[in-house]
Amino acid sequence: MAQLVIGGITDATARPACLVSMLWPLSATSVTHEKGCDLMLRWSSVESPATSCRVQRPVVVGAWCFIIIGVGHLAITGMSSLRPASRPVQSALDAMHAAPVTLLGMTRDLATVHQGFSTLMALLGIGYGVFNLAVHRLAPEAFDRGTGLLWINFAVAAAGLIVAVIAFPPPPILALAVAVAAFARGLLVARRPLS
Repeated sequence: MAQLVIGGITDATARPACLVSMLWPLSATSVTHEKGCDLMLRWSSVESPATSCRVQRPVVVGAWCFIIIGVGHLAITGMSSLRPASRPVQSALDAMHAAPVTLLGMTRDLATVHQGFSTLMALLGIGYGVFNLAVHRLAPEAFDRGTGLLWINFAVAAAGLIVAVIAFPPPPILALAVAVAAFARGLLVARRPLS
């Protein structure tokens, strides 16, 4: 329920026209009444600006971790393709190229499938990070209305960290650990009121 406060006195009869510019975003904002009085619109269901800012920062950090992982992977893969492979690596690639894989009636060799998965995962990581940054920029209140998006981000980052620890070198492990910590921080801040 929105309340208009004029000089500390609640005014329930203020004209609706004063609320038009206040409907978006849903945050505590000062506007000027047509008679010159300052009005404050208070939304009890929305986080305070300080809490919102403390929730948004971890989201940005976690999102950039995904972008860095994807861009780094594509860069390393691209640079690796420009130099000759070592003999053991080339032998493994030759064996993978010689191994056909049939999926839903389409046949590819194992090396092509592996490279396709690798590139697609990097692009999806970049897209996931960019998507979070877009939500943060265009609809930041989505992270303040509840913790659903934060939990999704935390779960994705945590699952990625488990896979990275098992199969990947240190850089993605470190980046995903930072992402997990960032989203966990956002969850803690979102659940803890300002003192």
